[in-house]
Amino acid sequence: MSIRERARNKIWSRIITKNIQINDIRKDLEKGNFGIITEEEMRSMFDGLKIDLKVYDYIYKLIETRDDSEDWENTDNI
Repeated sequence: MSIRERARNKIWSRIITKNIQINDIRKDLEKGNFGIITEEEMRSMFDGLKIDLKVYDYIYKLIETRDDSEDWENTDNI
């Protein structure tokens, strides 16, 4: 597996995880389940997760649009 494929897989798993976290917090906000934190703190976490997701989406797009000739096939140098 090339370093590019590994990077793509890692970022994709982060995107999936962020989506799950966002959906969980969205449900908690709708139900008013804040646990030991305030609603404001929960909304702040929600906003932070959405920003993280945008960053991971950006990185994923960079990996997907990168020129294949730049791909590092040899992972022994890492």
